[in-house]
Formats: sequence, structure tokens, C-alpha cells
Amino acid sequence: MAAVAVLSAAAAAASLLCARPRPTRHQLVSQMAPNTKGSGFEWKDMPTNNKVDEFVADKLKRTKTLPSEIASDEEFLRRIHLDLTGLPPTAEDVLKFADDNRSSKIKRDELIDKLIGNDDYIDHWT
Repeated sequence: MAAVAVLSAAAAAASLLCARPRPTRHQLVSQMAPNTKGSGFEWKDMPTNNKVDEFVADKLKRTKTLPSEIASDEEFLRRIHLDLTGLPPTAEDVLKFADDNRSSKIKRDELIDKLIGNDDYIDHWT
């Protein structure tokens, strides 16, 4: 008899869940959207060097997400080596990059081009 009572309670709960109308897409999105009224959110333009940067900036602005600060040359060197080759930069690479007095954009672009043509890049991504 107890099993019948449990089953009927479960069936009643299931029917209540199924009877509820499904929320519309608009209702779901409005529940997820952050409330920025009075929150002090203020978009700060970020530097864009190419079309990908512009797409990222547009997406961040739409989602009301502030961009992170630009990485220092030392952080960039370590990250790009690990991302592209799976290996940390050598001591020689670190010294050479640190001694380069050109603008960060130029030397970073050049390093990316150099690493993409590297055997370590090919080994890491194949």
C-alpha cells in the first residue's frame, strides 16, 4: 500500500512539472542578463590591432564584460611560447625579446610569425 502512495505522489509531482508552461526564450535570456542599472558598469575602449580584436571587443561590450589589461612582454613571451609550441621559452629567447627596443606590437607580431613556422609548433599541433 505504501508503494502505491509513493508512486501516486511521484506521478502527481511529475504532472505538476509537465503542466507548467515552458518559459519563452525572452524570459530565459532576461533572467540570465546581468542587471547593470545602477551597477556602475562603464565600457572602456580597448586597443584593437586587427579585425579579430574588433570582434572580441564588440562581444565583450555586448556581454558587459570589461577586458583584461594587456599582458606584459614577459607574460606574453611565456604564454605565446606555451600556447603555440607547448614549451616554455629558452633563456636565450627571453633575453633576446627583453633586449628588443621596438614597440611591443611589432616584436610580438614577429615572434608569433617565427613560432608558427617553427618545428616545435608543428610537433605540438600534429
